[in-house]
Amino acid sequence: MAGREKEIGRLMRDIVNPERNRRYSIMMGKVVAGSVDENAGTCKVVLSSDDEVAPTENVAINAVLENANGFILYPADGSDVWVADLEGKEIYGIIKCSNISKATLLFNAAGGGDRIMLMTSNFFEARIRNYYLHIEDGNVLLKSGGSNLTGTDHLFKFNDGSYGGVPKAGELASKYNAIETRINNMITTLTAGIASGAYVGAPGGAALAAAILAQLGAAITPTTQVMIENADVKHGPHIA
Repeated sequence: MAGREKEIGRLMRDIVNPERNRRYSIMMGKVVAGSVDENAGTCKVVLSSDDEVAPTENVAINAVLENANGFILYPADGSDVWVADLEGKEIYGIIKCSNISKATLLFNAAGGGDRIMLMTSNFFEARIRNYYLHIEDGNVLLKSGGSNLTGTDHLFKFNDGSYGGVPKAGELASKYNAIETRINNMITTLTAGIASGAYVGAPGGAALAAAILAQLGAAITPTTQVMIENADVKHGPHIA
């Protein structure tokens, strides 16, 4: 019954607007605002031979209806399009559009889409099984299984970042070198004193005592995390 009602409606539109009968293999048109149905993969288009109040409905966005596989361009509201009449059976599909609101690339849609790509003007997402890349408004998220990397304008963070900033190799080396130098100086002073036969309280021991006190008197600057970490790159444990 629905098919007959549709045919009656089409005939009535043809009577009101005879120009609808002037159909061609490829026609120009404009996408009706708010008519894009991403789930159905269709939209409404005012074709060059249509009356604006009676646009052509169910114009396919994808090559095959109810199949999200492949590379799909979603036309933006009001975009100019080329529409093909498939085999002259009034089955219409968009083959070109002037503006798009989104683009997707999907494989194995029936199985949940184990390979997918999605793009808009400020958004990009790509996924292959457990590998995931998400970019939005300048922020980046990269996931590989239980590990992830987050990037913003001022920070790169591995996993949850709870381990703090990645060590600064130069600052860390300087700290280690300062400790090593102090220890080596102490060893040199004590070795020289022992080799000379001097010890504290014995003849010549005063000079040895003074040398030891000189080494012990210079305090080592306490190390803080801020001194040796790069706060712009943080890391944390692997998420199981």
